[in-house]
Amino acid sequence: MSKLFLLAAAAAAVCVIAPSESQAQESNFVRDRNIAVRERSRPDFDALGVHLGGFTAYPKLTATLESNDNVYARVKAAEQDDIFYTITPEVRLRSNWSRHALGGYVNGAIARYNDLKSEDTETWTAGAAGRLDVDRTGNLSFAADYGDLNEARTSPDTPGTVSKPIAYTSAAAKIAGSKEFNRLKLGGGVGVTKLDYDDGVTRTGIVVDQDNRDRKTTIGNVRADYAVSPSAAVLAEAVFNKRNYRLAPPASPLQRDSEGYELLVGANFDISNTARGELRVGYTSQDYKAFEDQSGLALHAQVEWFPTQLTTVTGTASRTPEEGTANGSPGYFSNTVGVRVDHELLRNVLLYGQLGYQKDKYKSIDREDGRTSAGFGATYFMNRTVGVRAGYTYLKQNSSGPLIVAGPDYSVNRFNLSLVFQR
Repeated sequence: MSKLFLLAAAAAAVCVIAPSESQAQESNFVRDRNIAVRERSRPDFDALGVHLGGFTAYPKLTATLESNDNVYARVKAAEQDDIFYTITPEVRLRSNWSRHALGGYVNGAIARYNDLKSEDTETWTAGAAGRLDVDRTGNLSFAADYGDLNEARTSPDTPGTVSKPIAYTSAAAKIAGSKEFNRLKLGGGVGVTKLDYDDGVTRTGIVVDQDNRDRKTTIGNVRADYAVSPSAAVLAEAVFNKRNYRLAPPASPLQRDSEGYELLVGANFDISNTARGELRVGYTSQDYKAFEDQSGLALHAQVEWFPTQLTTVTGTASRTPEEGTANGSPGYFSNTVGVRVDHELLRNVLLYGQLGYQKDKYKSIDREDGRTSAGFGATYFMNRTVGVRAGYTYLKQNSSGPLIVAGPDYSVNRFNLSLVFQR
């Protein structure tokens, strides 16, 4: 498997992720004939930013008031509701160069609950990304991120008995590249993500060990696209991963290390005034050291349909093997489908609605989780400095299997109202 990662790294060293703006009109692989509602420029309401030499900084502050009728994501008899506010400061930095690109960001979130003070959290993330334009049809890119975060109560892996949300750090880095040869584009990349979880504590003071979840995941890919026309291309891709856990038996009750791959074929397209998207389908396999392998159909799909210039309908679907911490299982196949509708009611009023379903089938144990999600909301730009957002989200989980491995059955309703200040 290590040789495969070296091949992916070699591909990244001679190629690029995306063509530069100067080549956009000549490329067979740019998919910008259609512009989604959320991507559209709004000159009267877009932030101007603060110019700093060759860079522009975009500061933003979001204040959100939210209600949650099931904060701990528990069964109906144990539901607890609360109101809380979140303050989210953010600064993004972007270069203004005609060639190459460099940018970064830092943000934080401070959440304070009215009654359930144990849910108060402070998180932050920071990152940087850049692109080196090697020539008109090739470039190299990099990205790196670090975050001090908290796991959502609705996560299938978070222990339901802990008194505070599980804190963890996430560090990630990636290099990638691609190169176009007229109708052919070759690309690849290598990325590493490291997760480190803090232990939890129950309300009675018992430590809930989370060290057995600490892991490093390495992912590499090589990909080839062939343009059959300026608006459509077929593709083939190989993706390889290696998942290494920090602890192994006897320090950990289970050996969870694994290696896996995806072999995919598909197509991407951008049909003027109609639709754009990408579909990849193929075979995936995850080889575990101490469990039966997971293998089967792999799917990644996203299609945007533009019934009018003011409406974008986005459909998504995926089937991927994921890590899990349920007793006796190395993980699960996650099957998801979703649809989202965005509509520009006025130039400064955007509406959205979304619906999704996810089914997680666990390996080696008799457990299935089904999640139904829905939501709707609106954004109102008062001017280029102040905006208002309001929304509602719904999540319902049904878990089947023996009591010792099954997850909780619950539903969560959340309403939020936000004020956004930007420069």
